[in-house]
Formats: sequence, C-alpha cells, structure tokens
Amino acid sequence: VTAGAVESTYQTDRIDGMCDRLGIDLFAPLWQEDPRELAESMLDAGFEITIVRVAARGLDESWLGRTLDLGAIEELERLNDEYGVHILGEGGEFETIVTDGPHMDRPIRLDYETEFDGMRGTIRVTDARLADSGRELLRRCRTDERTGGMRSDDPCAALAGRSRSHREVSTLSLPPRRIAASGYVIPTMAPRW
Repeated sequence: VTAGAVESTYQTDRIDGMCDRLGIDLFAPLWQEDPRELAESMLDAGFEITIVRVAARGLDESWLGRTLDLGAIEELERLNDEYGVHILGEGGEFETIVTDGPHMDRPIRLDYETEFDGMRGTIRVTDARLADSGRELLRRCRTDERTGGMRSDDPCAALAGRSRSHREVSTLSLPPRRIAASGYVIPTMAPRW
C-alpha cells in the first residue's frame, strides 16, 4: 500500500496497522520529507493543486477553490507560525485535489459552489470537465522544422503516439459523484485514452 503521509503519525500508524493485519508492505515515499521542499517540488513538477476543504483557524472561505502556489505556501507558513496550520494540511487543516499534472493528458476544470460555516468549509462540485481536446493539445506541440513532425524532446510526443490522439475529442463533462464515506463531492474520472 502506498501512503502520502508526510508527518502524520496518526495516519501512518493506522495504515501500517492495516498492512500488518493483511500481511502487506507499506510504502511511504514522502514520510519525514521537508514539507516546504515537497510543496515546491510538486509545483516545479507541474502539478496544479486545488484546495477543496478547509477546517482550521486562519483558513477562511477565500481558501476554497484556491490553487496552491508559492504565494499560498508562503501564507500557509505564516498561518503555521500563528495557528499551527501545517503547510501541506497534514493535520486535516485542508484537503486538496490535483486538477492538472505531468501524469494527466488534460487538466480538470471545476465549477463549484462553496459552503462555509465560519469555521470550516468545502466546495461542492457542480460540474467537472476535461479542458482542451486532443487535437488542440497536438496543435500546441512543437514540431521539427526540418520534417514537420513532432520533436523527440517534446512532452507531447507520447500523446501523439496514442492510437486515438489524432481524432477530435470534444470537451467531456463529468457529473459530480459523492463519496459516501467522506461526504466529498469529486468528479468522476474518465479513463485516459
């Protein structure tokens, strides 16, 4: 089992106990890494991370739907000094969803409403869709001027090799789905093509 815990012994102990009972190994590659360095490396890698739930002093409604960027990280460090808010939300201060990253063909765009009771809040996704069609992505890819083809150093080269990447793919609307155990509303994920 892979866990993304950084400093939460509560979370790691629970997952480790489950793994012991099942006779399987726990893999926690982020365990005890520096939170600021992890945050910066996620941003440097191209991840777009959206805050979907807040539950801590200092995190008001303006944080709901906010993209985690360097400015947000700096503010979270100030909130850590003032209120003890972990900059990665390790204590449950906030929850996030990755809406774009190097592992995704297209970013997810969310339409949502916010709910905030003065102490905690969440976003309720009303619509989620994949941005851009495959053809639009390919149009943005760099080409080799000599051959007119895709340059080998272009990250889009992998996309071009997919069997259906040359076809027009319309923007896909994804209905929200409630996860009963947590009460979160998240987009239903379509398979990658």
